[in-house]
Amino acid sequence: VHEQNRTTAHDNTGICMFVGGSGGPLESLVPCTAAARGVAYTIDDFVRIGERTWNLERLFNLKAGLTKADDTLPQRLLKDAHKSGPSAGVVVDLDAMLPVYYRERGWSEEGVPTREKLAERGDDVREGLELDDLRNQPLDFVLGVFDPAAVHDLRNRTMADLATSELERPRP
Repeated sequence: VHEQNRTTAHDNTGICMFVGGSGGPLESLVPCTAAARGVAYTIDDFVRIGERTWNLERLFNLKAGLTKADDTLPQRLLKDAHKSGPSAGVVVDLDAMLPVYYRERGWSEEGVPTREKLAERGDDVREGLELDDLRNQPLDFVLGVFDPAAVHDLRNRTMADLATSELERPRP
């Protein structure tokens, strides 16, 4: 989970991780992004932004109709045992792994970010929003889980913009 958050934070900078490392490690992007945006970011801020983005993307995907049933792997990983190495003979037990992953993410058993997880990241969950039934909610209402002022013009905002808005708010 931590590495997913770091990777997502790296992606949020707009520099692809898969171009031979030309963008550099996440730690090298923090001061560059801080200077460009005029915000004193730390590596912990970046990882938190990555987690926040991951939760926002999850909410968006749930709104689009994806469910726990879509959290799967290719059949060859679920049916064929590893042929060599320390995992030789092992078949991925996704049914056992997903509940652990969801708990690590702070999501419900159905793979929905909990109100507590969203609040922990500084996101105000709108009153009346049923997180377990996002498909029946208007998109702006779902994205309003995050600071409504930050999503007023979604056409010109990226996931990274939405996630980083928390760092630009005055801190208590």
